Amino acid sequence: MTSSNGSTMDSSGTYIPKNTHRRNGKGCCNKGNWSGLNIAAMVIGFVIFWPLGLVILYWNIRGRNVKDLPAAIQSRWSSMVNGTFGSRSSHEGK
Repeated sequence: MTSSNGSTMDSSGTYIPKNTHRRNGKGCCNKGNWSGLNIAAMVIGFVIFWPLGLVILYWNIRGRNVKDLPAAIQSRWSSMVNGTFGSRSSHEGK
């Protein structure tokens, strides 16, 4: 038997909620961008240097494309050097 919210009832009369393992009905494992290019980049990253592979794995899990990674790193680096973390002047004592 199925109720209006999609739950079912087993033979003992206990309701079994629909999609108990899913969040918002989207599924537990459909997050991420698992294209062939992203997987290949991740494998190559692990072969070259394992922390690089972890960065690419995180990037894939977040659902972003590996082609966008160099631009994101460059913008983050320039903001660290020029703005946020570079607030101290090298000429403080003069």
